[in-house]
Amino acid sequence: MSEVEIIMGIKRSGKSLFLNSYLEMTNLKNERMLIIMIDDGNTKLRDDFKDVYIKVKKFNSIFEINENKLMYLINIYNPHRILVEGNYVSSKYIYQLFLEGKLKKYLIISSIIEIINSRDLYKVTKNKLNKIESNIIIINNFDKNQVLYEHIESIKFRNKTSFVFCIEDFKEIYEKFKNYQIIKSDIHRKIFKYLKEHI
Repeated sequence: MSEVEIIMGIKRSGKSLFLNSYLEMTNLKNERMLIIMIDDGNTKLRDDFKDVYIKVKKFNSIFEINENKLMYLINIYNPHRILVEGNYVSSKYIYQLFLEGKLKKYLIISSIIEIINSRDLYKVTKNKLNKIESNIIIINNFDKNQVLYEHIESIKFRNKTSFVFCIEDFKEIYEKFKNYQIIKSDIHRKIFKYLKEHI
């Protein structure tokens, strides 16, 4: 089975910036990874992550993606991990595809990470945009002098089982993940990789 991580948020929330930081923290040597990017954002994936083990597939919209296309990508690349980056609508669509039909035999969704730019907190809380429950919610560009804490409390109240934390920029992300004990150890990832290769 491949491990799936979904990274979601509205446009300009910082999803691709987070993805670059996250890959730097969690990528194992020779770990086959498939990155699916939907509705390409402003930030691109760093060039040093584009190698023989990391394949990036970009889609302009969810209308270009279906179960057969995803099965084809999984069969071709046989990834240890699949990272999906998209907005709330595309993430929900992909999430449902992964849980239904043929795909659920090949995938395990390990985390759903929601990125919210602090300037969009009101929009996200008012419109209840997060349609799938996230394990991890990161509020970035955090400025305690400008953020209304009732918006953060609203996010926490609606996501009681999620890790919710605020950062000023993504340079802080490693420390936050380490403090919350969210990052899987290299041993953990190597075991998952071994099982994928040999079972």
